[in-house]
Amino acid sequence: MELRTVIIDDEEKAIEVLRGMLVQFCRGVEVVGEANNALSGLKLIQQARPDLVFLDVEMPGGTGFEMLETLGGGNFFIVFTTAYAQYTIPAIRAGATDYLLKPINMDELREAVERVKGKMHEKLALELPYEQYKVQITQQSGTMFVPCAEIICVEGEGRYSTLHTTGGKKYMVSRNLKEFEEELGAYRFFRVHKSFLVNCHHVLRISHADGGFAEMSDGRQIEISRRKKTEFQEFMKK
Repeated sequence: MELRTVIIDDEEKAIEVLRGMLVQFCRGVEVVGEANNALSGLKLIQQARPDLVFLDVEMPGGTGFEMLETLGGGNFFIVFTTAYAQYTIPAIRAGATDYLLKPINMDELREAVERVKGKMHEKLALELPYEQYKVQITQQSGTMFVPCAEIICVEGEGRYSTLHTTGGKKYMVSRNLKEFEEELGAYRFFRVHKSFLVNCHHVLRISHADGGFAEMSDGRQIEISRRKKTEFQEFMKK
């Protein structure tokens, strides 16, 4: 899932720097437009229909807060970017997902984007039931859409993950396990181990042998880490 993103800031250099950081360090973000004042920002949001807006506070023609009031809400997430720390509380009251102080720190930017992704997945989960939601998988041969109901578990290894599905099919993709955890958590996927995310709909039994295993619908036995065991058992009761 690509986050359609716009940047609204009256400083061209600030736009250039933020765009570069997003492209280089934040996967799953597509910058679809930029604006340098409140009026052009309003028009851009209405035309581009973004998922995420990076919004400066002080700009010619009105502040970022005034711009949002004019819009009267919107179907997008907001991350304010400003050099002034005193706007933190107003930003929270305006419904911002995050607030970044300039100069923007790379790690804080990544965290903000991941936070937006998590909220985006929660939103999609409310719109699409488990039976209809599909996971997008991009490989060299093309893009596939795998129903999450067919995913038994996701196995992670560094920057790569393998989806194990019904029928014995496997799909390896260049995405880490944390990304899948954030995307599928709302559909009752649980991370039982640092290397495994399981679909609780496919868990047949929790075995207490050798510390604990999740027995899956395909016969696979997946180790449950000791620190996750109690939490997982409680989660399965829900």
